[in-house]
Amino acid sequence: MIYIGDGDTDIPAFSLVKSRRGMTIGVYNPGEAKENIMKKAKNITKGKRIDLFTPANFQSDEELFHFIKIRCEQIAKRYEAYQKPL
Repeated sequence: MIYIGDGDTDIPAFSLVKSRRGMTIGVYNPGEAKENIMKKAKNITKGKRIDLFTPANFQSDEELFHFIKIRCEQIAKRYEAYQKPL
């Protein structure tokens, strides 16, 4: 599972998904005040709750898109490996 959240209310879900070997991504509005972004980063990243903290930009040339794409490819390969008969 890949979980994407943008605030403190997502922290319980981040923790649950991580405990089940899922991937978690914290996103923020890049237009937000730097002070608010830093506060959010401090709260969300505490305890290694997330794998990535990045701007909420899903365009194909941005970090978030590439990170999700690579992770989906990894999940698909793992799924394929479990489907092959021994």
